[in-house]
Amino acid sequence: MKHERKVQSSCIIALAALSHSAMADMYIAPTIGVSYFSGGCESHELSCDTNDISFGATLGYQYSPNIAIELGYQHYGEVEATYPALQNQLLKADYSAKVQSAELGLAYSLPVADSLALNLIGGAALWFVDMDGKELSYRVNKSSNGLSPYLTTSGSYKLSEQLSVDSGLKWVSSVGSSATGKSDIWQAFIGLTYRFPSNMSTASVPRTYDTEPLSASPSTSSVFSDKVKSTVKEEQSLTLYFNFDSSQLSPDSLVKLKSFTKGMSEKQSILIIASTDDTGTNHYNDNLSIRRAKSIRSALLHENIKKQRIKITALGEEVQSLSVPNSQRRSATIKIYNHNLATPL
Repeated sequence: MKHERKVQSSCIIALAALSHSAMADMYIAPTIGVSYFSGGCESHELSCDTNDISFGATLGYQYSPNIAIELGYQHYGEVEATYPALQNQLLKADYSAKVQSAELGLAYSLPVADSLALNLIGGAALWFVDMDGKELSYRVNKSSNGLSPYLTTSGSYKLSEQLSVDSGLKWVSSVGSSATGKSDIWQAFIGLTYRFPSNMSTASVPRTYDTEPLSASPSTSSVFSDKVKSTVKEEQSLTLYFNFDSSQLSPDSLVKLKSFTKGMSEKQSILIIASTDDTGTNHYNDNLSIRRAKSIRSALLHENIKKQRIKITALGEEVQSLSVPNSQRRSATIKIYNHNLATPL
């Protein structure tokens, strides 16, 4: 119980340190799995069970598009073994050791396909081991704690903008002591990650970059974008911004979009130009820019604007000036023109 309180206190203190971060940059990930304790029993054991059910949860802060800081709690389960009793070697004594930890790590995520990402996490686990032995006429209670490194590899599949399913393998080095027994822990797990909804609005992003020119570097996206701009007469435009790896419009963006299209005539057409930052593979970013453009088109259709009046241009990783931050490239620009240039996608 004493060690359980220590784990809880460690998690509460670290949680308080993260709590003043914006909720839009945070996520929570509960997991369940199976632990294997490598070398979890002494050589003179009569029987040994080194597998158990494990569970835990992680709170993460998205520091940058690819990097997150994670605070976690894990209950790795118990090792159970039977040994010859100390008072009489012909009789048996049962022992068990419960393992739990508070963990702090750095996570790196790499999108590799549409809705799929690979993750690598490394950090330190503050572990606590409580051993309980039932000898013939007395009990043996020993505890130990310490700090060990851990590594995790996993894959994440996005089910929606906020929810993804995760599965992976975790290794924790040298948990325990000579008093309680020492072992490496291997854990196979599955879990869910919930990202808190974004409150990001277009007003929170400086408008300085709305008309930032594309760089002179040759690219299909920049050439096509320039061609569109030069062949039609633009009346008005609106730029909306997205969170990292998201195609969901914020409530504020939906309000701005509704206001922007209010009073449009039947003769006017809409062009949606969507792009991403340069994080991830080209294939993934191409699909992400398409999802962003279609998300805006769905919102326009909801406002009773006919599909025939809407054209989509998905640029993927649009090449822009290096002075433009990545957050400014996760955008879609909506333009209204005088004549009908739109064709269905």
